[in-house]
Amino acid sequence: MKKLNNNLSNISVGKNFMYKVLSFALAVGLWLLVTNNLNPEYEKTFRSVEINYENFSAFNSEYEIMNQVDKKLDVTITGKRNDIIKLKGDSIYAYVDFSAVNDEQKSLPIKVKLASTKVVVSDMSTEFINVVIDKKLSKVFPIQIHQIGKLQGEVWPEFETEKKSVVVTGPSSEISKVKEIAAIVDLSDVEDGKVANYTLEIIPKGSEVGEIKLDMSAKNVGIKTVLYTKKKLQVIPKFIGEPEGDIELVTHKLSRDTALVSAPLVKLSKVNYIYTEKIDLSNVNEVGSKTENTKLALAPLFKVDNKDLTIILDFDEKMTKTLVFDVKNVEVLNAPKSMKVFILEPEKIEFEILGYSKVVEKLESSDMKVDLAIPSAFTGEKDLFYNASFKIPTGGLQISASTDKLKVRLENLDE
Repeated sequence: MKKLNNNLSNISVGKNFMYKVLSFALAVGLWLLVTNNLNPEYEKTFRSVEINYENFSAFNSEYEIMNQVDKKLDVTITGKRNDIIKLKGDSIYAYVDFSAVNDEQKSLPIKVKLASTKVVVSDMSTEFINVVIDKKLSKVFPIQIHQIGKLQGEVWPEFETEKKSVVVTGPSSEISKVKEIAAIVDLSDVEDGKVANYTLEIIPKGSEVGEIKLDMSAKNVGIKTVLYTKKKLQVIPKFIGEPEGDIELVTHKLSRDTALVSAPLVKLSKVNYIYTEKIDLSNVNEVGSKTENTKLALAPLFKVDNKDLTIILDFDEKMTKTLVFDVKNVEVLNAPKSMKVFILEPEKIEFEILGYSKVVEKLESSDMKVDLAIPSAFTGEKDLFYNASFKIPTGGLQISASTDKLKVRLENLDE
């Protein structure tokens, strides 16, 4: 009887265990069923997710992207509904690593990072971006000036730029299209001597070239416009020093006595002559002719085609010579026809001639001319002034006479 009770007890325990296992299995199944119904697998597509460029600064310092690249894509995420609905736009980070770009590698894979590890990327609208790249260069261009408009009269401009050149940076293929960098100056609108700012423009090599996109170290340049003109000026030699002893500079002759000078309009309008460079006479110690080379002494901004000149210098010493003139050779002027003129005294006039030796030493009394003008209504005796000169050109002589008057008597021829 006792053995029978034990067997029945064992059978009861076994049945309870089986019930418990079955209950647990039913509970798990029910939980899975409820879970799958309330939080099923879910799929969602996020539109226009921005593609970020990583390591782009280092790339962009050396290369330039030449083509248009779509920087957005659509990303499809798969996972449990509860996990997916928690995702926001910033939970998805799409990027391209530009450190991998080189001359051969130009197709870059798009990678996606998700904020949650419980979801996965199941699809993307594109997996790569394709870039056309060009090497970035820098080149120095001198600034050119293009003129438009006109100035009145014989006037032209000259320009002073604050910058002589500009640095242009960009793709080598774009730089190769550049002919020059220029500032456009409208002459009809300039102010003489004033600085104005002008926009720098890229001038392409051909008319078929479209817009050129480059970076320039300067967008504008200050330009001072100075108006120039031409004027013929008298050339004056600039002498310094004195010859030795009694030697003097008698005459000089320049190879040209005028010069056509170009200069700023406002300055040249106030000038009528121009000097040579200094010509030193202190080393002259003998008479005669001497030829020297010299140049025009030009003020700043004054220009001539040729500054070189030659000058012929004549040096001489002064001397004194006495000439005796017989009054019989006096030429009487304005004497009445009915009267005869008698020069009573002196019989001779002594003239002391002071001048340069090469002229004075050749003079004779026969080279002299003495005129005596008879005043009207004159009779009897009277002291009259005379006029003395030379029949030949002498120039610059000083004449002193023993007397400046002649005693004259007029007699009537009819008496």
